[in-house]
Amino acid sequence: MSVKTLQLGNNLLSDLTSFGHLINLQYLDIFNNGMEGLTGLSSLLHLRDLSVESNKVESFQALQHMDALIRLNLSRNCITQLDFRCSRLQMMSSRYLWLLVLTLFECLLSDNNH
Repeated sequence: MSVKTLQLGNNLLSDLTSFGHLINLQYLDIFNNGMEGLTGLSSLLHLRDLSVESNKVESFQALQHMDALIRLNLSRNCITQLDFRCSRLQMMSSRYLWLLVLTLFECLLSDNNH
């Protein structure tokens, strides 16, 4: 039996280095942990739904080659730049992709107003 869903919100996680063996993981929630990067997720090729809300992530570049990802929540992070030119997030519906862009834009605006 393999793990397909993992909810680790509010656990004070600082990195994702020990996630590589969860190759069949499809849903991951790492809400509110203080994470600064997502590089440990690159081996999760079957990940379809990822919530990284309320962390300290500055870039989502590590996710750009995750073909199976269809839903991504990066709200309330420290992302200051969006670049989809090299992205392979084709499976993500345009609805979620635009929601991601609007959420990040809203975060940028609120940071600039403080």
